[in-house]
Amino acid sequence: MEEMGPSDERAFLPGWRKVGAGLFERILTTSLRVGEEEKGSFDSRPFLLRQKIGMKNVLAAGGTGVPGDERRQPGTEVPVAFSELSFFDLETTGLSGGAGTLAFLAAVGYFSDQALRIHQLFIDDFPGERLFLERLIQLLSLRPNIVSFNGASFDLPLLRTRCVLNGLAVPDYFHIDALHLSRRLWKKTIGPCSLQSLEESILGAPRQDDVPGFLIPRLWLDFIKAGTRTGESLSLMERVVEHNSLDVRSLARLFLVLERLFSMPDLRWRELRADPVALGKAYFVLGMNDSAFDLLYSAGEYGNEEALAFLAGLYRRSRDYDACRKVLGRLEGRSFPVCIEMAKCFEHVEKDPLRALEIAQTAALLAQAGVRRLSASGKERLEKRIERLKRKLAMDRP
Repeated sequence: MEEMGPSDERAFLPGWRKVGAGLFERILTTSLRVGEEEKGSFDSRPFLLRQKIGMKNVLAAGGTGVPGDERRQPGTEVPVAFSELSFFDLETTGLSGGAGTLAFLAAVGYFSDQALRIHQLFIDDFPGERLFLERLIQLLSLRPNIVSFNGASFDLPLLRTRCVLNGLAVPDYFHIDALHLSRRLWKKTIGPCSLQSLEESILGAPRQDDVPGFLIPRLWLDFIKAGTRTGESLSLMERVVEHNSLDVRSLARLFLVLERLFSMPDLRWRELRADPVALGKAYFVLGMNDSAFDLLYSAGEYGNEEALAFLAGLYRRSRDYDACRKVLGRLEGRSFPVCIEMAKCFEHVEKDPLRALEIAQTAALLAQAGVRRLSASGKERLEKRIERLKRKLAMDRP
């Protein structure tokens, strides 16, 4: 088996070129094109980034995401072309971050001439890190609107930490973390929202013979410790860089699916298995009120009681009691959140504390049976509701 020293410019994979001490790079042109998800009907300026302020609100954890919540304002349109997006992913020496973890492989995807290109950087030893970081910042700065998957918690903090430790200016980019938005839209329908589970359930493209992500740090550390390059060690690194490029390709595809859900509201939420209540709340945040109401009514027609309960809550809070009663008449109370909203409506709209108490007690039974796990504060609120309704009924007795 042929062995090559690490200083040999041929010491990495075909298609890569050496650009500095220990630093290699390559550019891939993929088959993914803008419009693949919509057969060419995409606007060139993606909706998610047009509404920068609004999308930050969608990603925020607090707030109700409903009309009248003053903490949530419709987004301000900020034009951003697909060509101005960077789809970003790192492979690192550890999975938990921290000052002792560094990145050795990066992928930056971007659309050029409607096709997704992926620019990858790789270092074959620790001394190449500073040059790696300088080149990576240069690439990201060309398109400083970053899309990542868990980048808010991992990739970007790690990048900032390594820049500080290497005496480099800390970059600041506008950022959308597709993991957070994916969890909001798909956690109820598909469960865990890892990139691989989204590939299988939403993108319809499960990976074949992919190297497990948890093995990648060890594979690189073994690679650099070996000192010489063998066909076997290079083959393992080829699988690692392929994993990295697949991550970015899937991230770009996922972004196109999200764009589809937000820019073309219609029945596709069913095809794409999105949670209609979460999607409806996001529409409200972005000022898409008509689309939100249409979506929730449509979900109700397909038997989604939680969508109807959310509608009933909107009408109750806005004091549109006639509309609230119409929706309330369609609810059967098959789940915990539906029971809670029904109890509120019967108490405050129908002025029927007995029916409200019966439904609140049903919610308590669902919680006790483990159908819904309640926090301590949630349990306390439900108990207070039941006690208040009991007091109302006692006071009403002759």
